[in-house]
Amino acid sequence: MNPQTRSSGEGRRPRIAFVSFMCLLDAHSGAARSVRTMLEMLAAEGFECRSITTAIFDGNEEYPRARAFGQGATAENIGKILRLDRNGVAHHVLYTESSQGGKFSLAQRNGFVGYAIEHLKQFQPDVIISYGSSESTADFVSRIRGLAPKFIFYLGNPNIDRAELFAPGDIIFCPTQAQVDRYRERLGLRGHVFRTPIGAENAADPKRTLALNHPGARKKGFVTFINPGFEKGATLAFTLARRALRERPDITFLVVEGRTKRAFWERNGSAAVNFPNIWWIPNQTDVPRIYERTSVLLFPSFWFEVAGRCIAEAQLGGIPVLASSHGGIPEQLNGGGFMFDIPEACKTNHRTVPDAEAVAPWFDTLTRLMDDDQAYAQATARALDAAAIYDRAKRQPQVAQLFRQLIAGT
Repeated sequence: MNPQTRSSGEGRRPRIAFVSFMCLLDAHSGAARSVRTMLEMLAAEGFECRSITTAIFDGNEEYPRARAFGQGATAENIGKILRLDRNGVAHHVLYTESSQGGKFSLAQRNGFVGYAIEHLKQFQPDVIISYGSSESTADFVSRIRGLAPKFIFYLGNPNIDRAELFAPGDIIFCPTQAQVDRYRERLGLRGHVFRTPIGAENAADPKRTLALNHPGARKKGFVTFINPGFEKGATLAFTLARRALRERPDITFLVVEGRTKRAFWERNGSAAVNFPNIWWIPNQTDVPRIYERTSVLLFPSFWFEVAGRCIAEAQLGGIPVLASSHGGIPEQLNGGGFMFDIPEACKTNHRTVPDAEAVAPWFDTLTRLMDDDQAYAQATARALDAAAIYDRAKRQPQVAQLFRQLIAGT
């Protein structure tokens, strides 16, 4: 009896396992948030879902792991498997001494690989999902992909160049068609679009956003920019804020730290850290609270943005988005928001400061939205319409049906 017959013939719930060196509870990783939400949707639809990972997170700084695992995660847990149940998903996490991948020892890696393989053999998943880009990941996925009838590689990274990560039988999920096209041209892969799943814990609540409920007070709200890194278009956002400080001091910007923090810009001598029209706040666990006070979202990304999660999150609350026009951003906007071309110099060197001509369309659109009631109302209506495809009540059963079809082989 083959695994496909076994999984459907025993009458048990379909089983999905996410397996990776990278922790799925990483709030800074868009891929982690997407796959975690995917599993939570499936769990809510009756699937048995698990993640098997280490405690390695994205980034070059130590992650505050008490935030991810709770106060019980201490040095005494190093080398042990933590078991956490979150929104119907069972997370099995090898607790490592450091959250940085560069400090993950070969002994720890080998121990985790052995544990993961044995766990998968016992769990007998119908589908394994994984992602990653390291040389170790390539070897790891080659050893686990045969432990389930279906293997999905979630391809949220735009810069992978390791063809050995992928096998002919893999199912490759990409958040946008732009990403599918990128990897067809780069590695000859045949990907499938799996739109960004958005969880309620991150989405703007249309019943509570200023944009929909108090649009007349939008000048008291914020123009929000999340994760102020060079690649995310920080120099454009700061240049826009500088012009607004001169010409429209009534407009206030909110910069929300992500992997890049205010301290980084202080060390680099950026004047933006002291602009009186910019409020800086640390990365937040309660993301919807940010959107409640957001009048407009800025998304001036310079690099190839695969999708842009916060675009969909904001538009679900009717928040107008001003965004770059390349990569997967147009698909994520889905007809909502406003798009602007990014200077080629900014795309090739993310530290480039755009000139006044490049920033002018952003400024003109922003001020029109702030001053024109009709323009703002039309923008919020378009945002809501565009975000309908991300509504969880509609998306969740669609995701469940897709996985049932995958398991059934149809």
